[in-house]
Amino acid sequence: MVQLTVSFTSRVRFLMRKFITFVRSRLIYRTFDAAMTAPLLPQESLVVQIKAILSPELSNYRRVSLLIRLIDHVLPDISKRLSQALFSVDSLPFATTHIELMNFGSGATVFWFKSGDHQYVLKVYRRSLGKSRTTQQEIALYFQKKYDTISSWYEGHFIIPSYYLILHAPLRQTHAVAALQPYIRGPQCDFFKDLTNGQILLLLSMSKRLRQQFIFFAKRTLEVYAKQGLCMDFIGRDNLLLIGQKENAYQLNLMALDYGIFDVTIMKQKSPKLLAAIEAHIARLDYLLQEAEKLNSPIDIQ
Repeated sequence: MVQLTVSFTSRVRFLMRKFITFVRSRLIYRTFDAAMTAPLLPQESLVVQIKAILSPELSNYRRVSLLIRLIDHVLPDISKRLSQALFSVDSLPFATTHIELMNFGSGATVFWFKSGDHQYVLKVYRRSLGKSRTTQQEIALYFQKKYDTISSWYEGHFIIPSYYLILHAPLRQTHAVAALQPYIRGPQCDFFKDLTNGQILLLLSMSKRLRQQFIFFAKRTLEVYAKQGLCMDFIGRDNLLLIGQKENAYQLNLMALDYGIFDVTIMKQKSPKLLAAIEAHIARLDYLLQEAEKLNSPIDIQ
């Protein structure tokens, strides 16, 4: 009886810790983060914002941001003041001369900062907010492993050096997992979303160097997808970029900014819609590769 009582008590404590972590991480800190990023959203008309908020496909994170942005119609600039109140960089482990909120995606909030003569990007992963130190260490290792895996696929090409760490994040100095990357200067466009097939092939025909990069990237991507059922996340906005002035094609570079990995087996079970989008991108990549190889004989990347 005593053993059963102890076991029951331990179980209750475990469930209470999980509940408290859920409330702290999912309900409190993510809501705070959504409020902090609200000013980054465009100020739409009242009707447009209400329709967006009521959309069943909208994420809870974006809904919170839109709700706060909506209040700006009644109390102008309230979203900016709230964001500033939540923003604190006193405990960052960097000597920063300037830092600002830059962007946000489905999984991370992004900050730009300057340290001396260098500029950096800090991506704070939302899923780590409010979690225990042990869980944050597991999350950091998880992201590091994905980064290492993708880097091995492409032999380090197209990959921005990324360092994963646990720190006091700008969101009220709470502990979080973040990625530190150098800031990429110059014009940028999403390789798949901002360019048509015709535009891509035109650029490839103008630059042997860019064509060389693309052929290497496409072949490795298709090979990994065929053999392992895995591929880099190039579905998200700006995950695969073309860096540089398109007018000077010979100076353009392919660059991956996000290191998520899609697993076809998991996608088939959990997200057939996302799998269809992935397969469409793979088919497009295969077509572009075939056309690119017609432009010139195969080239080995240096």
